[in-house]
Amino acid sequence: MADTGGPPTGMLPTGQVVRYGAGSLVTGIYSALPSALLLYFMTDTLAIAPTLAAAGIAVAKLWSVVCDPLVGRLSDISARRGKSRAPFLLWGALACAVAFALVFAVPPGLQGGAALLYVTASFVVAVTAYSVYSVPYVALPAEMSDDPHERTRIISVRLAFAFAGGLVGAAGGPALVGVLGGGRAGYAWMSLALGLGAGVAALCAWRAVMRLPRRPVPVASVGAQASIWSGLLRRRSFVRLTVPYILIAAAISTLTAALPYYVRYRLGADESLLGGLFFVMLLSSILGLPAGTILARRLGKPLALAVGIGLFCVAVGTLGLAATPMQAGVLLVLAGVALGGLQLIPFSLLSDVLRGYPTNEAALTGVWTAAEKSGLAAGPVLVAGMLSVAGFVPSAGGDAAQPAGVLTAVVLATALLPVALLAFPLWAAPKIMDRPDGLG
Repeated sequence: MADTGGPPTGMLPTGQVVRYGAGSLVTGIYSALPSALLLYFMTDTLAIAPTLAAAGIAVAKLWSVVCDPLVGRLSDISARRGKSRAPFLLWGALACAVAFALVFAVPPGLQGGAALLYVTASFVVAVTAYSVYSVPYVALPAEMSDDPHERTRIISVRLAFAFAGGLVGAAGGPALVGVLGGGRAGYAWMSLALGLGAGVAALCAWRAVMRLPRRPVPVASVGAQASIWSGLLRRRSFVRLTVPYILIAAAISTLTAALPYYVRYRLGADESLLGGLFFVMLLSSILGLPAGTILARRLGKPLALAVGIGLFCVAVGTLGLAATPMQAGVLLVLAGVALGGLQLIPFSLLSDVLRGYPTNEAALTGVWTAAEKSGLAAGPVLVAGMLSVAGFVPSAGGDAAQPAGVLTAVVLATALLPVALLAFPLWAAPKIMDRPDGLG
């Protein structure tokens, strides 16, 4: 990254913002693909019991709770020494391209416990590589501008690319599986194509990030560096923002983990319809970003976040009444519009908070992404738990007869559980202050 002696106070050139934002194509693919398909792949293709499959996913996600803050601290140390954060993106991109291609490429001879161990181990490697790439990348907006509204614009562009990557991962992934014949081979070829494609996009982002402006990072004392851990709870602004966002992430991951089962057992369709529903939801998320930006300016970011949570709850909660793909699609469009705000506004507030801790930006970002991933890990665990209680029968082709209670569990996991998880964030959102100097 180029050192310009300090961040701009006005608007950055649009081309510069777009080149930075394009790096989120990678984060979109790598976040959406496992969230949408991994649990379903393990239970309905590898015949792994839901609780065991969810445990394997949780191990990898919880490892990132340790890994993300560590990567953030290493990135901050590099920045304080006058070095760029860009090498983290380079090595993370190269590792991601290989690791994510392997997650769904389970060797044909592996069955049962061996398949579970393979997927868990490959996913741990993949989330480690993703941490190396994503933690420094997400920290950059705080270094790019002094203007909180400009940082909102930067993050809005970044999230537009992230949702586009989510379209590729959550909608294109299932579609590719169907086109490539389904089964293990279909999933393997799909993961290879998307893993390598995302790796190329990450390399492009690395080159762009090398030219981004950044402000000089103050040198912190050893005590100040250590206080990122010992004094975390004293950073009230960060805690007030992070705790509700963990539940927001859990609600989103619950919906995405449950949706494949909802499509199959409620709507009686396959991966092709699943890809279509993810497509309309994530496309509407991109279209919802400008609305989130406008609401944040007019109402303030906290109140705009509360509006987004409310709309998401209404749309998702009504999914239990939908009886046709068309009805479900309309409701997911509304949920997608709200989802844009549920991503944009917390990340915009995060960039405001980080301005108050210039020596620990990436370290705090690492804590944030670790907290986010712990929320994302909760979704598959909760869905798998409900399926197990209902007596779900895993199979190698998704054709096993299911007890009547499974349909009830699928509807509850899809429509009601995400709404329940959002009760506290809906109450807490208006209490998050909107000024960087008032957040702490």
